[in-house]
Amino acid sequence: MRSSFSGQQYGLGWWVGEAAGQGVNFAWGYGGQMLYVLPQLGLTVVMTSETDRPRVPGQVFSRHPLLANGILPAFTR
Repeated sequence: MRSSFSGQQYGLGWWVGEAAGQGVNFAWGYGGQMLYVLPQLGLTVVMTSETDRPRVPGQVFSRHPLLANGILPAFTR
């Protein structure tokens, strides 16, 4: 199924996407908490946030670029 909100594919609480040319499965929690799994790289990335603060609209869209542009380049060189 494809989300009309983000355009990502999802099912059973997991999303399927791409980051820096790598396939990625991810779980998305309150406040932009993310769990990314990249089996082809043997990599799992966890991003947490403060759950007692108000949610920031669009916060998740800052997480994906952080993964793609800030973290993955260190593992794909």
